[in-house]
Amino acid sequence: MLCERCNNLTGSWYAGELARAARAGARILLETPLQEFDELTEYRWAQVRILRTETTPHPLRLIKQIITMILATSPPELTQNEPELGDFVLDRDRTGLSNRFHFYLALFAGPHARSTGVVGAMDFDRGRQFTLVEVAFPPFAYVMTIDSDPDPIRSVDITELTTIGYGQRADLELDLLIGFGHTAWPIDYRTRAMIEQERALADSHLP
Repeated sequence: MLCERCNNLTGSWYAGELARAARAGARILLETPLQEFDELTEYRWAQVRILRTETTPHPLRLIKQIITMILATSPPELTQNEPELGDFVLDRDRTGLSNRFHFYLALFAGPHARSTGVVGAMDFDRGRQFTLVEVAFPPFAYVMTIDSDPDPIRSVDITELTTIGYGQRADLELDLLIGFGHTAWPIDYRTRAMIEQERALADSHLP
């Protein structure tokens, strides 16, 4: 959680960058046959290219606003336990975080939104455990992991954006998972067809 003054300050520095990215993400989802994708039993991705202009994009501002949003929607214990994150967003020119933190971005079609705070999650297929924070509402899902195995989701790791200067513009080329939010489980981006397939498989193993 951030205080009101800090939230307003960071918003003046970073929020415009995320707003522009969100409009682009919303356009992609509007142009995507989401109902058709939701009937598939495999994931789909979208290749997103945001080319540098005289005014955008500023990748550091984008990821700092994402981190600000994660802090603002989490209990205050996150900021207290991980002061590096608060220091990072309150110094607009600071670059780089310790490798304890990784950040991921996916397109998110809903229909349900999620904001988890700090939670533990398990990937049973790959035998991995994660400590993470997820904020997911259309058009994006944002995930931060803490002291965790890499690649908790199949979408792109955007941690490298923390190393780019505040005033520096750069092209962004991202392969984003197109995820759905049919359950309350963190980082669950399965299609409805995937959920139904797994439910049917589980039922078939019942005595």
